[in-house]
Amino acid sequence: MIVDLHNHTPLCNHAQGKIEEYIEAAIKEGTKVFGFADHAPMDFDPVYRMKFEEMQGYEEDVLQAKEQYKSEITLLLG
Repeated sequence: MIVDLHNHTPLCNHAQGKIEEYIEAAIKEGTKVFGFADHAPMDFDPVYRMKFEEMQGYEEDVLQAKEQYKSEITLLLG
């Protein structure tokens, strides 16, 4: 798969693994563009959404990974 844009981290409460594990697996499979699309915090459906206080850390973690892996894959934050 060249582009994979719908990926969640454990913050959505229905995924497992670390951000780096997802990225490294995507690189191994030949993915060129990989997007994280965790469910944003909202006042409904909290079972499948990150908490409001987790949002900043999520953004920082993905952006840090984007910088770390920039020579190997294009990462997008959603």
